Amino acid sequence: MYDKINTLQQVKTIVELNNEELDLVDTTIFLGITLDAKLQWGPHINNLANRLSSAAYAVKKIRHMTKIETARLVYFSYFHSIMSYGILLWGNAADIDSIFVLQKMAVRAIHKKGPRESLRDKFKEVKIMKVHSQCIFENFIYVHKNITKFKKKMD
Repeated sequence: MYDKINTLQQVKTIVELNNEELDLVDTTIFLGITLDAKLQWGPHINNLANRLSSAAYAVKKIRHMTKIETARLVYFSYFHSIMSYGILLWGNAADIDSIFVLQKMAVRAIHKKGPRESLRDKFKEVKIMKVHSQCIFENFIYVHKNITKFKKKMD
């Protein structure tokens, strides 16, 4: 079914604002979230991965000069703030694993671990939620704050 959606002929839609025709684009950035014409998260995840790669590198460089607590602080102020922005929207994307790989790189840097060493308990030690868990957590917070806005089943 997915292939049929992508192979349909495109219909040119003309959108006007104040009698001026607006240009159609493949992607656009709105409030820091990259929106795709097909409503897929690939471009946003790629953009996010580039920014998180720089943040993971910063954590690694800071950790060489400082203690683990300082590297953790840099992780939360730089990496985590970028990662968690808009996660409620894009957190269920199919290609979120690339973000998890970068998060593991940052946690490895905090602990000065090599690429083959296990991180099983290292996330817990520095009290960092994995990106998948962070997404679930943000969803719980959203539902808790907006519980009265959801329709309830009538008796």
